[in-house]
Amino acid sequence: MTTDAAGTATNLDPVVERKLHDIDREDIHEVTDGSDDGFLYARGFIVALGRAYYEAVRTRPAGRAERRRRNRPRAGHIGGSSARA
Repeated sequence: MTTDAAGTATNLDPVVERKLHDIDREDIHEVTDGSDDGFLYARGFIVALGRAYYEAVRTRPAGRAERRRRNRPRAGHIGGSSARA
């Protein structure tokens, strides 16, 4: 990031900007759901989670979504076990 004489940021880090651009794809938007603004936030979150997560999403977006669905607790379950009394 560079700053002007007043100390105001004038551009994004080029590496982050490139990563955000590279995952600005319809196939990734389909699995993150949400609005266009939500997709911008989701892409930032993907980059923030680190290289391994970013690469997994970039190369197999549907695979990340499928794993997330499999690991999501089902109704009536807490922590993967039955919530029976």
